[in-house]
Amino acid sequence: ERGNIFIDKMDISSVKLQELRSRVSIIPQDPVLFSGNIRFNLDPFNPTTMKLSDFLTKHEMDKHNNMEKKLKKRGIKTVDDLHGLETEEIEDKFGDDTDIKQSIIILKEYLNEYDAKLIEALKLSHCYELLVKNMETREKEKKQEDKDKDKDKKDKDEKNDKKCNNVLDIGVDENGSNFSVGERQLICLSRAIIRKSQILLLDEATSSIDKHTDKLIQDLIRKEFMDRTVLCIAHRLQTIIDYDKILVLGNGRILEYDEPNELLKREDGVFASMVAEKVDLSETENSKSRSGSGDAKHNDVMEEDE
Repeated sequence: ERGNIFIDKMDISSVKLQELRSRVSIIPQDPVLFSGNIRFNLDPFNPTTMKLSDFLTKHEMDKHNNMEKKLKKRGIKTVDDLHGLETEEIEDKFGDDTDIKQSIIILKEYLNEYDAKLIEALKLSHCYELLVKNMETREKEKKQEDKDKDKDKKDKDEKNDKKCNNVLDIGVDENGSNFSVGERQLICLSRAIIRKSQILLLDEATSSIDKHTDKLIQDLIRKEFMDRTVLCIAHRLQTIIDYDKILVLGNGRILEYDEPNELLKREDGVFASMVAEKVDLSETENSKSRSGSGDAKHNDVMEEDE
């Protein structure tokens, strides 16, 4: 069987795929990241992905002083290289060339402001702290590895390996395999915040996140996406209990569809019975916990789409 999906009375099959994807953000249950770094995964079109010549032209920095040639002569061949220049390096490389030093400072300020927007999205999604810990752990592991190497090899590595001081520069392996599922979900949420898509689709988007963080994320979604359309497939009833409408499916068919309050009024309703079962289970667990009759087992996974 086939059907149609309409958004604002327009059949999405008639919309170019690239345009459709640019208007919809999806956070799947098992998200995949791209090889590169965190910055690239948050925004694949960020300034560091531009050619150096295009970046300088965009900012009108290469009209009279041959800036690109001067940069490349000193080993700065990409926007990423430019972004990574430290103050001491700028002084060492360009000495008395005041014009180019001033131009570099202006460009770095722009890049840092752009990074600040990405980092703010990471903080909103509660992902920033996890990435900082990830970065610190990697640094400790690297130091330990260096101790195990002979001195000559260690000196060679230190010349070729800059310390990662910015969470956006943290490397991402193929498919994001060096991050947990929960971390990948939060990175995808950060990407959605940055893109400001009008439609957000959450497919078990917080399934690998603890209940406390899940609540923080849900509060964030209600705040940041309050004027947009959010479609949510959830495994926790409290995640969607205050949504505008709830759709209950069973064996591929629509069983119920209405506002939460209306669904809860139905004595023999499917959704109402799920809520009642959850409440009964919670009361039983609390009773066991108070009486000390053993460890309570929390059943958080309740598939609303079944």
